[in-house]
Amino acid sequence: MKRWSSWGVGAAVAALTAAIVYGQQLVPTTLTGNEVATFAIGGPGGPSTFVSVAQLRNSTGYILNAVTASLTIPNNTNRFIITAQPAVATILLPVSPVFDGSMIEVINGTAAAFVTNAVTIQPNTGQTLVGGNVTITTLAAGASVEFQYSLSNNTWYRLR
Repeated sequence: MKRWSSWGVGAAVAALTAAIVYGQQLVPTTLTGNEVATFAIGGPGGPSTFVSVAQLRNSTGYILNAVTASLTIPNNTNRFIITAQPAVATILLPVSPVFDGSMIEVINGTAAAFVTNAVTIQPNTGQTLVGGNVTITTLAAGASVEFQYSLSNNTWYRLR
């Protein structure tokens, strides 16, 4: 009899633990890139710094957009996926890239090449883009253009 009651108490504790663990959301289901973690420099007791999730994951947030008007890519975005044939528009690169070395990729996420409307990608105020603005008039399905940011000179470099 004592054996069965011990088993019952154990089962009740396991069920309660499972209810607590599965009943609570312990971590967010999606990250915006704005969340931060504290990291110690030089070991325990040393100074610490905040590091954003965007820095830890190399700013790999993405946005799906049909590009029907001019817009600015948000700071915590790494991939900007265009989901429909775009309207004539201007896409501004982020105002304040998350960190030095931030990368932005503009992708044709449709099943066909862009063929009719021009989308111009340009730097934001106070920034430069080596080689000048990039105008996309034709971009194959699944193809992309990519840029990397240098904080030291506020410059975007086209990688491909």
